[in-house]
Amino acid sequence: MNVPTFFSRSSSEKRNYFLLLLIVVTFPYTFKAQINSILIILLIANWLLQGNFISKNKFTYVFIFFYILHIVGLFFSDNRNEGLFELEKKLSLFIFPLIFSNIPVLSPKQIKNIFLGFVISCFTASVICLCYALFQYVAYNDNQYFSYHPLVQIIGMHAIYMAMYICLCIFIIVYYYGNIVFEETGLLKKLIFFFSIIYFVVFLFLLSARAEIVAFFIIAFAGIFIYAFKRRKVIQAFGLAGILLLFFAILIYFNPQNKERFKEAINYKSQYSIDKQWGGRAERLLMWDCSMDLVKDNLLTGVGTGDAQGELNTCYKTKNYGALLYYPDTQYNSHNQYLQTTIDIGILGLAVLLICFFMVAKGAIDVKNYLGLSFIILFAICSFTESMLESNKGIVFYSFFSSLFLFHQYKESQ
Repeated sequence: MNVPTFFSRSSSEKRNYFLLLLIVVTFPYTFKAQINSILIILLIANWLLQGNFISKNKFTYVFIFFYILHIVGLFFSDNRNEGLFELEKKLSLFIFPLIFSNIPVLSPKQIKNIFLGFVISCFTASVICLCYALFQYVAYNDNQYFSYHPLVQIIGMHAIYMAMYICLCIFIIVYYYGNIVFEETGLLKKLIFFFSIIYFVVFLFLLSARAEIVAFFIIAFAGIFIYAFKRRKVIQAFGLAGILLLFFAILIYFNPQNKERFKEAINYKSQYSIDKQWGGRAERLLMWDCSMDLVKDNLLTGVGTGDAQGELNTCYKTKNYGALLYYPDTQYNSHNQYLQTTIDIGILGLAVLLICFFMVAKGAIDVKNYLGLSFIILFAICSFTESMLESNKGIVFYSFFSSLFLFHQYKESQ
């Protein structure tokens, strides 16, 4: 008896690949988030049709256990409705590891196309943002749309998350096409390579996301010197690092938004303390203060899934942190994923999260997949200043790519 084409193994694998490609393409367009959600549902349906429900990879269950801890945390929660919403929002942390560990391993070409689809999508999104900013400037003489959150509001994104996406785009381009610089290839290919890197770096600086900019340069500098020592080109590495540092300084100095935000980050001449000016660094210190209080009081179990924000709001009021109470419709989470996870589900949850990070990093190192290593380092650094797993933009991004790297990695030579 012939199996219908639609239900055949080859057709199912093609649908997996096609849906994964479409999912990453829709990442930057959160104003159409329902499309991304529909695609994920279709991927789940296709996976269910394949009938592979039990993963043989032990790493899968570490990711799943992290999600289960959030389910357990619901029993410690007073705000069950918010807790259920959190479980729904974080469902990708359960779904993607399970699917990626069960579907047939993607080929290197398919993986490359998925990454390139992500790069092209982010490039297209960035062009839309710049065109919108230019329109606002020409029509209303308003240049605020060339930086930070206003720059990406047209696509419904948050500058912090878009900056993280852009960093990964740069790493992807370097990983797959970096050798063009040293090969005797055509001039046009080299020009396209350098234009792509410069374009994305400039756009990253326009987004003015400090932690992401710093993370990018930490990883870039590390990558330069690792490559240099492997090729025994240390002098060239110092030269390239110097050029990169100069580029970094120029882009900060000549962008007023960046210049101001980096001065605020270091509290330049003590001008940016909370009693003088509200800002990201000063306000984060208040959030971290309340977060640390909650961690100390609820270290073992956390406050429960769904109760973190309410407990933080109570702390802000108790300590009269006016900067965090001024806008009644705005609620501030911990702005640190490590603190946020500990508040939610306790020290065990934090330990499991760190193990998940470590597994992805260790897997990347084992097969010399420096793209996977760059991704998890980027996400880990960004998690110090943002609660990355409190927004769908961060949850889906992390769970998708960490699962892809962990369960479908290839050696660098392949």
